Amino acid sequence: MTKAVDFMCPRCESRYKLVRVRAEPKLPSHLVHCKVCKEPFAATDGEYALKYFLVGKGRRQRHNGIDLHMRHSSARPVEDRPAVQQQQQVQPKDDGKKE
Repeated sequence: MTKAVDFMCPRCESRYKLVRVRAEPKLPSHLVHCKVCKEPFAATDGEYALKYFLVGKGRRQRHNGIDLHMRHSSARPVEDRPAVQQQQQVQPKDDGKKE
């Protein structure tokens, strides 16, 4: 019986169970990647095919400091932000001109 081992994505630290199964010699190669951050994983190990089963999501990675999933975890709560003062419109004064 094949034993599952713990595996962690090196990029986002998502947790997987990794299972090695004996593969046929002419098994077509396919791409395997992390389901959270898309980090590529090895699909084979010699004569074994590698299967990854996600058991816990890690943190999402940022690309050049930008969260590509539009989640702004570093944003301050609304009550901590400085209030923006709205300026009042100034109406022109009536200079006493007659119509």
